[in-house]
Amino acid sequence: MFACGAGDKFVVGDECDVADGVLNERASVDCASGETRAAARGASAGCASGEIRPSDVGVAGGPGASGETRAADVARLVDGEARSAVVTRSTADTVALGERLGRLLEAGDVLVLTGDLGAGKTQLTKGIARGMGVEDDVCSPTFTIGMVYEGDDMPLYHFDLYRLEDAEQLDDTGIFDVLGDDGPCVIEWGEQFADELGDERLDVALCRLDDEAAVGEEPPREVSFVAHGERAAEIIAGLGL
Repeated sequence: MFACGAGDKFVVGDECDVADGVLNERASVDCASGETRAAARGASAGCASGEIRPSDVGVAGGPGASGETRAADVARLVDGEARSAVVTRSTADTVALGERLGRLLEAGDVLVLTGDLGAGKTQLTKGIARGMGVEDDVCSPTFTIGMVYEGDDMPLYHFDLYRLEDAEQLDDTGIFDVLGDDGPCVIEWGEQFADELGDERLDVALCRLDDEAAVGEEPPREVSFVAHGERAAEIIAGLGL
């Protein structure tokens, strides 16, 4: 669905005010699905509570943009006409970006997360849950397919569709019972079912930038956003991208 490296890019600084002993670089493989996916699909794809600053590929509508500019950016992003991206420099950055995202979500929002093992899908979801006030630990529901977490104001529905082979299996997951319901849905490995998940969604692709890391260092991740529908564009604009 995405090609890493294109479109608008923001860079998140290395210094982030995120401290949590549980959310460390090992957390991305703590879930039971980790090594299985590495063998099956390989590893390709992983902001901070601190400042987001534009890179040399600038985009209007960042923090401080006027209402008129922001409205223009929403229009530009609708239906995937443009893409915005951030680069996170650590697992903590990815979690913190998710936290920012979680604070923007509303009931009925749908996010489809794309990226291979180690890309950071579950770490981003951990942050989304934190931003919504979820206190439970979040792990990719590879075998249960779906999980529900109670936030401060609404539930978070978290699905992992990795084990599904065709769209007919979606009926048994319960996903259609909660799409557009009383909480947002975050769906990992849902890109193959984009048509079934609806036209109103935010696609999020995570890519490991292995070429930008020295041997033995954790690589940065590019997190790309494509809006399908006005609501998804509003979420991107709310992030300042």
